[in-house]
Parts: sequence; structure tokens; C-alpha cells
Amino acid sequence: MARAQALDPLSGKEPKLMQTNFAVGHNQWYRKPATRTIEDLPFELLVLIFKFAFSNSIFRQFDNDWDGFDAKKGTMWPFEYSDVDIRSPSLFPYGLASVCRKWSKLMRSVPLFWTRIFVFIDELFSVQHAPADLKLSKQLPIKLTMTRRRRSAFNNDPSTERSIMEAVMKIIGPHTHIARCTRLTFDLTHTSSLPRLLTDFDYPAPILRILIMRGALASGLGGLSSNTEIKLGNHFPQLEELHIDGHNFVDSIKNAPHRLAKLVSEPVQLLRVENYDPAAGIVPQGRFLVFDAFPIFEGVANLELDSLAFDHAPRSRAEMLRVAGTQILDLEFICLIRLSSPLTATLARMVSPESMHIVSCPLHNVLAFPARRKLKLENILYAGLAPQLRKLLAPWRGTSLTLKLCSIDDTVLVMIGSLGGSVLGLEMNVPCLRKLRLRYCPTISTVVVAYLGVSREFQIGQNPNTFSILIQGCAGFLKRKVKFSRI
Repeated sequence: MARAQALDPLSGKEPKLMQTNFAVGHNQWYRKPATRTIEDLPFELLVLIFKFAFSNSIFRQFDNDWDGFDAKKGTMWPFEYSDVDIRSPSLFPYGLASVCRKWSKLMRSVPLFWTRIFVFIDELFSVQHAPADLKLSKQLPIKLTMTRRRRSAFNNDPSTERSIMEAVMKIIGPHTHIARCTRLTFDLTHTSSLPRLLTDFDYPAPILRILIMRGALASGLGGLSSNTEIKLGNHFPQLEELHIDGHNFVDSIKNAPHRLAKLVSEPVQLLRVENYDPAAGIVPQGRFLVFDAFPIFEGVANLELDSLAFDHAPRSRAEMLRVAGTQILDLEFICLIRLSSPLTATLARMVSPESMHIVSCPLHNVLAFPARRKLKLENILYAGLAPQLRKLLAPWRGTSLTLKLCSIDDTVLVMIGSLGGSVLGLEMNVPCLRKLRLRYCPTISTVVVAYLGVSREFQIGQNPNTFSILIQGCAGFLKRKVKFSRI
């Protein structure tokens, strides 16, 4: 029997949607499915995707309120962006905004998504789009970073990097975008491409909490504007952390020490100074005596010094008088990284920190470790370190010791587990030690570690929490981490 057909009353033909598809080999009503793309995802689903991606990029999880900005107080909700690989193609918000036009339009309609901005100065596209990206956050506080995708960019071309940064400084604007930064980072190749602290920041940044000015290669003092006038106003009243290159640091002490001292006073908690070469730059800044920085160091609780060729010894009568009046620095924490042996020894003699971290510094001239409670030695590798440590650690009265990537041997551990003489009579070496951390020290043996644990437990007492050893990445230990307590 023939199939009944419903004809179109106007054309007298069978409608296309009701035509039989004989190509499939049997009678059925068939409709070709429509092609779908990623742009066809519903708006509600996209909103959830973007909000989830944003919440994963920060420490604080947001609720359904998109704003995150208290207009009455003029502040952001308390959240911080998580540490990310800035070279990742999925970097928020740039990864999602690059998928398609629809996604880009939706992403750019939410100002909160654009409160973390990266300007990659080795990519023309990034520099050209920086003005538009900065406007997307409206008037919200922002975290702004100028950096490179390739660490080797501009290694042999400081003039190009400097010229690009001059253009970028005009984009970010002294009275517009920088004024609403809570974190401002310059992570460049050359120190000569950085702004000059005394002249290029002559405007207020009332909510700036972290300022980072880092140049991987010491190439002299920077400066990105024609302004040479130095004003002594306090433009960063909320500053908590200052990371500054050594050339800017020396320039500030020589030309405006009172401004720098005021800058690093409360509420600044951390001062990091890195990379200074007295012979670098078109006009070398020359020799700098480390004691001239002590009035600045007195204003901070936590101090980090990295790759600084500061002089440690006075050469004139005036310098000797200044050194004679220098007070011991009372700090919560100090970190010394890649300093010379004489400079390391001088600083160890002139500070009294609660905790101390020494990285890649030779200890030949050090007479004693000044840390009152915690000491960490890292990446100290040279012949003769073990006997030096035996001598330096035996009288040390701290409670926590970490040795990471150090060329120690079993004799150091035997010393820690042995009795020694002191002004108080016979007592354990490192008498107050309660926590020992050994990380990636391949030459220690399991037998000596066991001896150390038994020896100290026997000498110190029967409290099971008295002494502990954490071992990680050391040969001879099957487990990744081994903890001894009351062995």
C-alpha cells in the first residue's frame, strides 16, 4: 500500500522535512542534524565556566556577587591570585579570551576578570593591546606585571628593552593605572631598563602594597622619563613589600636617603635588594659600603640580599667613624644569596635575626651563626665545608637546622650527636637543637643518622617530641621522607 503523503496546500509538493530518505535503505523520517560549534554554548554555561576558571586562579572563592569591589570603601575583597606559569597558553584571562569572538566579548564584559594584567614586552601584540586590556578593569584595583615570555629576551640588547619600557611607562600612566595598583612588578632583563625610584614614581599610589623592580642582569641605573627632580613625599603609604634592584637602592641612599628610609618604614615588612655591580652602566655608580645601608635596614623586619657587590671594609677615617657607630640589626629574618665570603661574614657579625637563610654563599670568613632560632643553609658546595660546619655549628644555640644541597659528610652528624665542651661545662654540641632537616645531601649514611637520633634522645631526655630528623632526597633512604622521633 502506498504511503499516505501530506502535501503542501500551496505548492502541492511534499514538504522537505517529511520526505523519505531512501539512501539509508529503509523508510524513516529523517532530519540532518545541525552543525554545532563552541560558540553555541549557552550563555549561562559560559558564565559558570569563566567564574570557575577565575575562582581557580585566586585564593579566595567568590560567591554569586560578581563585583568583588566595595565602592564605599574603595577596596577589593581580600583575595590574592595564585602563582602561575605566566608562559602557559591557558593563563587567565588571556587563554579563555582567545578561544573565539563570543568568549572574548563575554570575558571582556566582566571587569573583575581583568584585575591581573600582564604586559609581555618581548611581544609586540601584548604591548599594543595593553591600553585596551587596562581599560577593561574600569576603576577596580589591579595587579600589573611587565615581564618577558622568554627569559633570554634582550640579553644582548639592553637599548631595545629600555626603549620598549619607555613606551610602556607612558601606557600605564603615572596618574591613571599605576595609581590603582595593589601590586606592581617590573621583571626585566637589565637593571638599566627599570624605572628610577626617585624620579619615575613621583606620584601617589595610595593602595600599592607590593612593588617589585627586578633586573636579571646588573647593567647600571635605569630611568624611563626626562624628569630629574626628586621630591620627598611618601607616595606609597600602604607599601608592605619592596623588591628593588641594587642600583636603584644605592642611588636612593646617595641622593635621597631620608625618602628611602621613610619608604621602608612601617608598614613595610619585607625589603629585598638584588643585583649590584659597581662597574656596570654608562656612568658606573662605583663602590658602595654596606654599612651605609644599615639605617635603611633598621626599618624592616625581614631582609633579603641577593648578588650584591657591596664593599665590606671602610677605607677612610670618615668611613671608620660611620662603621664604629653602626648598631647590630635586630631582625626577624634575613636571607643572604650569592654574596662574597667577606660580605657574608660582615653581615653575619652585624645582625641578630630570629631566623637566617644562607644560599650559595661561601662561609670561609664566618665566625659564628647569629640566628637565634632557625638556620637554613642551601646550595653550599665546596671542599672543606664539613670541617667549617663542625666548628660553626657546635656552639650554636638555635632550635631548628636545615641543610639542603650542602656538601656535608657523616662527621657533621657525628658532631651533632656528640658531647662537647662549653663555658657551662660538658654538654651536647648544638645543645638546643630540636629539629634537623636534611634535604638532598647524598653523602650521609643511614647508620650515622640512626646513631644521631639515639644519641640525642639519650642525652636530652625521654620526651618523645624532644628531637626529630626529617630526611628527604638522600641516598640510602628508601622512603622519600623519613622522620625519627625518640629512636
